[in-house]
Amino acid sequence: MRNLIITLSIILVALLGLYFVPFSITINETKHNAYREVNDTLLINVPTIDIMNSEVTLYIKLSDDDYTQLPEELSWKRNIYHKVYYTSNPKDINQIIKSMRSIITYGDIATATSEIIIARNDSTIFHSHIVIDSESGIQDGNKFGYCRIIDNNCFLDAISKMKPYYFPVLSLK
Repeated sequence: MRNLIITLSIILVALLGLYFVPFSITINETKHNAYREVNDTLLINVPTIDIMNSEVTLYIKLSDDDYTQLPEELSWKRNIYHKVYYTSNPKDINQIIKSMRSIITYGDIATATSEIIIARNDSTIFHSHIVIDSESGIQDGNKFGYCRIIDNNCFLDAISKMKPYYFPVLSLK
C-alpha cells in the first residue's frame, strides 16, 4: 500500500508538473505541553522512561514558508517533496529533546508556522510551533512566548537524522 501511494504521488507530480506535497496532518491539541522552566531556560519535559518504554515518535512538519529558510547544510533542503520528518528511535528522540533546550524570551514571532509533535501510540503528548533556521526556536503562545534554542548546531545535527514521512496522511489523537 505504501509503495502504491508513493508511486501514485510521483505520477501525479510528473503528469501535472505542479509543486505538490502529498501530506496532511491532523492532531488534537494537548491540554498543556510538557515544559519545565529552570533559570530562564525552557526544557521539554518528556520523561526518558516514557521514550524508552513506549512507542514514542517525534514528527516535524515544515510549513512552506519555513522550508525556504532552512539552513543550507540541513539535508532536508535538498528534498523539496517532503515536508514531514519523523523518528521513532529513542536515542534520536532523546538527543532532539535535549538539543531543544531554549532561552525564554517571552517574545512573540509570527513566522513560527512549522510544528513539532511528540506522540505516544498515536496520541499527542507534545505539540508546539517551531522555527528551523540559523536561530531556531520554539513558539509557546501560552506562557513562555518565543524561546530561542541555545545550541542551534546541536539541534540541526539532531534533527538531520530524522527520515521523511512517506504516507500521505497522519492522524494523531
